[in-house]
Amino acid sequence: MSIGFGMLAFAPLGEAFLPTGIVAGLFGAAFLNLIAVAAGAKGAAVYAPRSLIAFMIGSVALHSFATSDSLIVRQNDTVFIAAAMFATLSAAGLVQLAFGAVRLGRLVRFIPTPVMAGFQNAAALVILYSQLHVALGLPARLELERLAEALDAWKPLNLALFAVTVALIRYGGRVTAKIPAALLGLLAGSALYYLLAALGFSEALGPTVGKIPMGLPDGSTFGAMVALAAHPQFLELVPTMLAAALSLAVVASLDVLICAKIVEGVSGQRVPGNLHLLRSGAANFVVPLLGGLSGAINIAGSTANSRAGGRTSLSLVVQSAVVVAILGLVAPLLALLPLVVITSVLTVTALHLVDKWTVQLARKVLTRQAVNWRAIALDLVVIGAVALIALTGSIVSAVLVGIGVAVLLFVLRMSRSVIRAEHTVDVRHSHRTRSAAEWAILAADGRRILLLELEGPIFFGSAEHLAHRIDVASREGVRYVVLDLRRVNDIDSTGARIIVQSNDRLRERGAMILLGAAGGASQVSSVLRDMGVMAALGSEHVFDDADLALEWAEARVIALARAHPEQPGDEMFVIARGSASVKLELPGEGRARRLITFAAGTVFGEMALLDRETRSASVTADDDLVCYVLTRTAYEAIEREDQATAIRLLGNLGREISGRLRRANRALYQLEC
Repeated sequence: MSIGFGMLAFAPLGEAFLPTGIVAGLFGAAFLNLIAVAAGAKGAAVYAPRSLIAFMIGSVALHSFATSDSLIVRQNDTVFIAAAMFATLSAAGLVQLAFGAVRLGRLVRFIPTPVMAGFQNAAALVILYSQLHVALGLPARLELERLAEALDAWKPLNLALFAVTVALIRYGGRVTAKIPAALLGLLAGSALYYLLAALGFSEALGPTVGKIPMGLPDGSTFGAMVALAAHPQFLELVPTMLAAALSLAVVASLDVLICAKIVEGVSGQRVPGNLHLLRSGAANFVVPLLGGLSGAINIAGSTANSRAGGRTSLSLVVQSAVVVAILGLVAPLLALLPLVVITSVLTVTALHLVDKWTVQLARKVLTRQAVNWRAIALDLVVIGAVALIALTGSIVSAVLVGIGVAVLLFVLRMSRSVIRAEHTVDVRHSHRTRSAAEWAILAADGRRILLLELEGPIFFGSAEHLAHRIDVASREGVRYVVLDLRRVNDIDSTGARIIVQSNDRLRERGAMILLGAAGGASQVSSVLRDMGVMAALGSEHVFDDADLALEWAEARVIALARAHPEQPGDEMFVIARGSASVKLELPGEGRARRLITFAAGTVFGEMALLDRETRSASVTADDDLVCYVLTRTAYEAIEREDQATAIRLLGNLGREISGRLRRANRALYQLEC
């Protein structure tokens, strides 16, 4: 696999760089573990070249060097171009080291999942397409515009061998668990290749790897980097190399952190993310100086290592020693490996690399299984955009666009209202126990107090929704707006300023904002204090919890009601001639709305007569009106002197009230529908 990853990484530079890529892959497999151990690695995590990183390196090779206008590239100096590639990889390792040193392990993880999924899917597609010509037995990489004419020379037998080897790798575990599936496919595919060649079908098969210029690192790569730095046109390449190194470092850091989390679940060994960044950064800084490929934690190798009992750094040293021994002893045999067999291993790797989460999301959107399928579709848009840019543009652009789009979608999603729930005091009141008269006042005037339960961050994207709701409440006649901040986890300067501005507008209408759960030394309280919100509202309007704020507002409403008492009701009216309309004043609108009109033979005022409360609405005569009046005193006399008549009167009133309730229920039902 490391041979294949090396070929994938350097293939965009041309066929002349394939030996360099093969050696780089093998050196990565041999030395990444050793450098990681030297940097402090002690667990079961195995460091090796990775498919996603190889794809990133190949993209850098294509977009930063193969198509560069630099004189160094135009001169086609393979030594300098290879040196520039390895210098870029080493610089990426240095950036990873810096990430770990300044403890950015957690911050790097904030790169959105759709961005990483986009890279994974792009890597899978690139690997699959880059190996297509080898699977078909064609001599050179296929260009899309010439794909049709190139297919005329394909070799069916080579493709059949490819398919058989892929099947062995994918399903070999069902045949035997003693031999790893990839190794089984490699051995069986190679044996079948040479059997077919012996039977005279060599012309129908693709080539082998060929001679590999193997040997231990001799410092030539580092010497080439020094010579490159002294080149007159070197400074032209520096911006390109730095941008590519940064992109590589970000993706490699995410890859190592994600893989480390998976390996931790298998091995049970917990290691802080920053230590993984330091160790992988050190390995990726040193190994390219030796001519090796960058890498990260290999999940399959780490899992096998852990299950076999390799729990310490000794297992990593032994593995590197074995790989080095293989390089020295069987390098000639590696040259005999058929390219189609290596392509089969890479193809299975690419199929495993396809992001399963993306496939699940696409299935849910296509089948409409998810309730919130539009949000899932937005994630798929980000995944597709990142993959497309990674395939057709530069990796730097893909990183920036992916993060930018994901951040934009995050802001849009978080810009939804921060209002979790809202209540008025006629429905929900404070925990203070009150007299019956006070409860009656709150039942009648409780809509003057509005409790808004807030949740999440109050920032520039969500604060405007809150401000709009407060303005609407003010127009509806609300005098006190209580903001319950108990579930608010953050607030920025824009959110704080909007609260102050909303309070200023309320004061112009004789209303105000009260803050609940704003006391103490929480972060939100500190921001409100530092931003001047508490000073603008006044300390007397800031409370330790929302219940205390509600109690304070209730006391003011009760005091106001007692200063301006409502008209008591103690009479019921029966219309003999004319008509009258029930009207309700609309708070904040300065007008009344007609609820119902009573004609001759109907009654009104019976509610106040029965429950002894104040009038709930105003009744106005539409024309000349003649009414019979039943006072409470007269009704009480009937109760004492003629109980049968009183019962009959109550029954008739009950039927009248029941009929009104049924009509109201039907009206509400029609409104809901």
